[in-house]
Amino acid sequence: MQIFYRYWTPLWTVVGVLLGFGLSLLFYLIVERIRRKKRIQETIERIKKSMHLSDSKQAIRRMADLILQFREKEQIEMLDQLGLESALNTSTDDVTKCIIEELRWLSVSYEASLADGDVFTDKPKEDKKRVRSIHSTLWNIAMTLVEYRQSKKLLGLAFDLFEILDSYAINQNYVKVILDSIEFYKYVGKYSVGMEYGVSGYSVSNFKFGIDGSIKQLSSLRESISKSSFEESKVSRFLHAIDYSINLIEKERLEKIHE
Repeated sequence: MQIFYRYWTPLWTVVGVLLGFGLSLLFYLIVERIRRKKRIQETIERIKKSMHLSDSKQAIRRMADLILQFREKEQIEMLDQLGLESALNTSTDDVTKCIIEELRWLSVSYEASLADGDVFTDKPKEDKKRVRSIHSTLWNIAMTLVEYRQSKKLLGLAFDLFEILDSYAINQNYVKVILDSIEFYKYVGKYSVGMEYGVSGYSVSNFKFGIDGSIKQLSSLRESISKSSFEESKVSRFLHAIDYSINLIEKERLEKIHE
């Protein structure tokens, strides 16, 4: 007992020092996170302002100079916000094209692994999160293009990248990514047939490239999944969702034609 009391004070001193260090580190990390978020938002706003100038090349140059200063996860977050802004306007098509190309560059390792025929069955969770993050960003941009721009060229670029992500997701058994792609193509086809905003009166009607393109993507995905190594129950689930989506798009198109 005497030995215990002899070391009591030094022990608590060490505990106090460690606790103080831990709290200081936690405070630093919180402050640093807030600082980085603020810097990200300030950078996004700087690029957005340059988008609306007469020369969109300035926005592309500014984006190229600034975005590489951030971590990859932050870059994807920035591309998401910038893409949603640029996809709204005809004058910023070059910026949107650049953003989709940046997302494709981030996916170049997936494209290379598919070209080499590589199959990785034990990828870390971070890879799945990364694919889903790129996929989600591309989804947001592409849907904005369908709703507000109906640009064949830009949606075509998005479809090309989705095809790479789809193939990689099948290769890696990323179920959620595949299901998200099916949902995306369904919504693209449905909204391309026709949609209307009651308050504003704004509408999209018969965006043929979106209709045909979504059905083509779904059909291609169907063929790839049929040849995949997924277990039979998952294949059946995917194919059912694909067939339902194609039938829904076709039904919407027939109803609009006969209105």
